[in-house]
Amino acid sequence: LYEAFRNTHDHARQDLDASPLKKSVRGFFASHNIPDANDLLQAVSENETLAGFFQSSIGDDRDSGFSYLSISTFDSGIGFAQSWTKKPLEELSLAQESQAVLSCFEKHSSSGRSSDGKGLVRITDYLSEHQGFLSLRTGRTLLSIDYATTGKQIVPTIRTEIDDKYPLEKISGTALTLILPTGSR
Repeated sequence: LYEAFRNTHDHARQDLDASPLKKSVRGFFASHNIPDANDLLQAVSENETLAGFFQSSIGDDRDSGFSYLSISTFDSGIGFAQSWTKKPLEELSLAQESQAVLSCFEKHSSSGRSSDGKGLVRITDYLSEHQGFLSLRTGRTLLSIDYATTGKQIVPTIRTEIDDKYPLEKISGTALTLILPTGSR
């Protein structure tokens, strides 16, 4: 939680010119969930990556109980791609935006502000060790990484469209959600 929220502090309070934003909203939300496994799998069935994560985490014995922790941080900053490239989204193709978002996950990568470039790496290392899930919505991009099935290898699912038909609407800011299995009920 510290690393995720620190990221919003370091990167979400300034515009492209490094001037303070007139309004800056940052926050977090955490919840511990003990769902019915069948209901959960039905609810996430349309999101292939998330459904795969929960299926892997729950396993075959859906009656043994399953719980998870969900932690989200959000901000109203300029988003990952604009912060990384120092360019407005309108000047970036979807491929350039997606690549910029992925670049933020590389060790020692930083947009040059007050961080060491290890915050997201620490988060992904922890998720990998504990077989978690990461979802990032920023700009026109939705990035999902399922560490329960991929382990340390980052195999991101990047979506820029809904149902391969409709482009994702551009959002201001970033929403980062981490999901960690916490065991049986």
